[in-house]
Amino acid sequence: MLRSLYRWFLSLPGSFLRRSFLRRFLRRSFKTHASLPVTDLNVSKDFYTSLGFREVTSTRAKEVVLLRNHRGDELNLVPSNTVTASAGQAGFVSFEAGDLEHEFNRLRNEHGNLEIKQDSSTRYFRLTDPDLHVVELYKKIEKSQRLKVSVFHVATRSELAQGLSRDYYMPPEGDYRFVRCRPYSAYVGFACARVAREVGADPLVIELDQGKLSIEEEWLGSDIDNPQPAQKSTFAHVLRPIPSQAIIRIGEPLEESPGNYTWPKRFEDWASPD
Repeated sequence: MLRSLYRWFLSLPGSFLRRSFLRRFLRRSFKTHASLPVTDLNVSKDFYTSLGFREVTSTRAKEVVLLRNHRGDELNLVPSNTVTASAGQAGFVSFEAGDLEHEFNRLRNEHGNLEIKQDSSTRYFRLTDPDLHVVELYKKIEKSQRLKVSVFHVATRSELAQGLSRDYYMPPEGDYRFVRCRPYSAYVGFACARVAREVGADPLVIELDQGKLSIEEEWLGSDIDNPQPAQKSTFAHVLRPIPSQAIIRIGEPLEESPGNYTWPKRFEDWASPD
């Protein structure tokens, strides 16, 4: 019905500007749409109301309740008798926030243990609803404010100590250990997981000064397990040995789950040995 009315309206004679505006408005009206099974409809409605949603409509038997926020995100709550067993089996839904810091400060008192995280292009925090569905609120980082690309090296603490001398550092074999990317990139996590699997020790993330490195113009292939030469890739071919002064700082990545490493919470400045 609504689609037919929309097509009829666009077919009417009128200015192109009016029709163009209507198309843009409709495209923006529904930014995110998701459906989540819930065990207690009223409890879930209260939870999502605290996130800024309001009930728009529902079926006669309350089989499905439609919620919407002021940004145009829509959420269907579907009553279910099945209780979510764990967060690993739960759903995931992501909504963009107009002011992420404001939403974080507003919600952290009611929903404890919230933490703003960041990747190369997004800042976000996550919380769980009464059925353990993961809800993410995020904000895109403008390109002008994104962190610059750098070169990171992944090695264990013992590998760093063994390969380091006063003037040079001889890294262990493996071009996948060198990642050219922005901070918080998932590629560093992939390299950490592989090093931990192969060496059997906790990895370190080492930031390097690209200006003090010799890097070939050709990159290795993007497949971390089967790198191919002469292809553009995130994994840089760094010529060895590395000047010890090229080491800027080191950080310990966090293992959120077995084989899944996240970006270090903090880095420590590195001083070259005398």
